[in-house]
Amino acid sequence: IDWDDEERLIIVQRDGTVSLFETNGTLRSTKSLGQTFLQDDISEAKIYGKTIIFCTKMLHFYWVPNIDTKPVPYRFAHPVFSEPPCDFALLPSDYASNGPVEIIVPDPNGGIHVINENISSRHFDQSQLEEENSIGVVKKIAISPNNQMIAFYEETGDVVVTDTHFSPNLFIRSATKKKKQVLPKQMVWCGEDCVTLVYQKFLGIVGPGGLLSLPFPHKTDAVFASAEIDGLRIVTMGKCEFLQKVPECIVSIYDIGSFSSGALLKEAYEAFVEGKPNADENIRSIKEELPEAIEQCVEAAGYQNDSEEQKLLLKTASYGKTYIQAAQVDVNLISEKCRQLRVINS
Repeated sequence: IDWDDEERLIIVQRDGTVSLFETNGTLRSTKSLGQTFLQDDISEAKIYGKTIIFCTKMLHFYWVPNIDTKPVPYRFAHPVFSEPPCDFALLPSDYASNGPVEIIVPDPNGGIHVINENISSRHFDQSQLEEENSIGVVKKIAISPNNQMIAFYEETGDVVVTDTHFSPNLFIRSATKKKKQVLPKQMVWCGEDCVTLVYQKFLGIVGPGGLLSLPFPHKTDAVFASAEIDGLRIVTMGKCEFLQKVPECIVSIYDIGSFSSGALLKEAYEAFVEGKPNADENIRSIKEELPEAIEQCVEAAGYQNDSEEQKLLLKTASYGKTYIQAAQVDVNLISEKCRQLRVINS
């Protein structure tokens, strides 16, 4: 069960029956993938846009290019597996282009297989590479929202990150250092910045330095995380929350002791409001950087949830504009941000 890129619900049944439901719950269509799957049941399926990738009980992989047309399953090359893989994923650069459709399938003995219609190739095999450059038994796979990076969760608890081209120069291993390895419910990307492991009572934020545990602020029995291009959406029975990296513009303005142009412009404006004589001197000290400072303040206003702080940053940007020529910044920069925030706050 999953959603396609038009927000329609797609349900793939074991016998190859595919049902499409509109967002209002009405059944749009029911299609069959063929008689083959009456004998060889579908064990797991994933939706990518309008493409369906699925694995059968006999460990055969298929894909359906477009569920809106007549659903014709195409079979991938068949590597020999001793047991069903724990996870699989579609290589995103391929299903969005005219190249061959390829999937990543973990090998039960370590390493991964990249499979297309004709061939299967093995990567990061422990028997051929040193341990620090190989991948062990993979339990979960997650692809970043920008389709450039792949994360693998090993049975040891380590998380390995590489790019979608499997470049040897980009191979990062992060040890989670948990005494008792518990398989996370999900592994998803938080924007393009880090990998998040979703457990029952906390989130594990994984980076080059290891695992950072983030307990849930309230008790919940059901948690679902969805990767977004700029963060992570966390849905529970009672709330929908959003986790993201603190934007650079916020850090540069609000960091203690910051000397960025945006921070100095905000300090100058606050001095002006308080009637301090050094306000004009402060702003002239960053005159060459004022356009950048104005853009920082406007951008930061879009990330603030407090309406008063939004007003302060926009007034700071307007104050800075009085010291530069009109052509140095976009004339609609502040007014457009005001319109956006008016809608968001309404």
